[in-house]
Amino acid sequence: MPPGPPTITTARLRLRARTLADLEPIVEMDADPSVRQFIGGPLDRATHREEVRRRIVEGRPEPHASWAIEWRDHPGFVGLCHLSHSDEAGLTQIGWRLHPSAWGQGVATEAARAVLERALGPIGLPAIVALIAPENRASIRVAEKIGMAQARMVPYRNVLLAVYRAEQASKPGAQPPVHSS
Repeated sequence: MPPGPPTITTARLRLRARTLADLEPIVEMDADPSVRQFIGGPLDRATHREEVRRRIVEGRPEPHASWAIEWRDHPGFVGLCHLSHSDEAGLTQIGWRLHPSAWGQGVATEAARAVLERALGPIGLPAIVALIAPENRASIRVAEKIGMAQARMVPYRNVLLAVYRAEQASKPGAQPPVHSS
């Protein structure tokens, strides 16, 4: 198998290269209407299975890598975090999605913060964006918690998405400075 991204370890999580053992959990997650509510709806299992299998076998090395997320103390797929090129924004975008069993536990924030820090640090990308449906309050909260700020709106497949952005100069996860008058 070609090289995937390096493993990233956080306080509670392990982000690792996807393997064929992740194939069925990814397909099931992406067939769930609640997981894909704001990103085009559930995917056809058969078609998606072949695409995911091909991408796992081909590998996705950095800078446009994809990590499987699992608990450090309990291995097993709970979601994905990835970097990919965004034609709409002209930059590398970060994305995340989780199995519903992992929702509401800070997993997306912890994983996305680690990937953002890697992207703006060791990988050396100048800026990262996240394209988020304005109705997707959970993902907007994740983007804000990891230090991204809304920059603009862009059209994408007949809808407008909010572009959240972080740059090397900003510290991922840092709170914006408080200005007093």
